[in-house]
Amino acid sequence: MSGIKTLADELRQRIRDHDATLAESGTISHNGVKSKDQTKVSPIQLESNSVEPSPEKIPPKRSRKKDNTDELLEQIKAFPNKGSEKLLIRLDGRDVQLLKQLKLVSGIDMIQVIAFSLDNFLKSNPGLKEYIKQSLLNEFK
Repeated sequence: MSGIKTLADELRQRIRDHDATLAESGTISHNGVKSKDQTKVSPIQLESNSVEPSPEKIPPKRSRKKDNTDELLEQIKAFPNKGSEKLLIRLDGRDVQLLKQLKLVSGIDMIQVIAFSLDNFLKSNPGLKEYIKQSLLNEFK
């Protein structure tokens, strides 16, 4: 956290460094008060004379990740939701809010997302189906 500086911290540090440089040369004292025959340097003048920050201090521009998000959204849109059964389910408020935002952004209904997710979950965990079948067989023997 100590490596993160706000713009105000950077400006304060530049002013201190500039004042220290001027104090060493004898034009301005260390507290910013003008010496004889000299004028006080304003922070605006300091900023206009400042050097560009080094590339390592410039935060990288945020760009959309090159992941499979677009592909996943296309798969959800293309998922054939042919079910006729209705269920009342309980979801966390944050999840519902996220699903509503996804509907606004991509036009994908939350029912479509839930149906796709459940189908994908069951396909990726075939042992779960087998466990349910075996449990039912053992229960009714």
